[in-house]
Amino acid sequence: MYCKKDTIAGRQREITYYAAPMQEVITEIVFGTPSKNCEGVGLCRMLSPVFLKSKQIYCPHATAYFAMDMVRGIYSLRFPKSFLSRQMVARHFYKGLFKVTEPYRVPAHISRALGLQQILTIREGGYVVKETPADWIVVFDNGHT
Repeated sequence: MYCKKDTIAGRQREITYYAAPMQEVITEIVFGTPSKNCEGVGLCRMLSPVFLKSKQIYCPHATAYFAMDMVRGIYSLRFPKSFLSRQMVARHFYKGLFKVTEPYRVPAHISRALGLQQILTIREGGYVVKETPADWIVVFDNGHT
């Protein structure tokens, strides 16, 4: 929760904003396009950390946190900067956009970990990448470019 003081027509008022409840699940993101055997850009796979213990991944990949804003129904991927090389950022976050080249169905194990029963799909499009001091964040909302 945070507060903001605002002045309207000479009268000061205090507005209280409540942060939306967020839940996060750790995942390994494999970049690329599923129909092109993970070549190119986009979102090819979301893998469980358990899967990674038994397999080696040869495609570009990075650890990320898949989050769900439980109030607004908006999901996001948060990539800690320490897990991405400069080349990965330049290729996959080009000009501040993360391009999803075809619809991607979020795996059931991710949805279940968030306590959801519904199927989540990330639509094709370009999504704005927000930069914080520690992370790159891709928000999958309906207002993509």
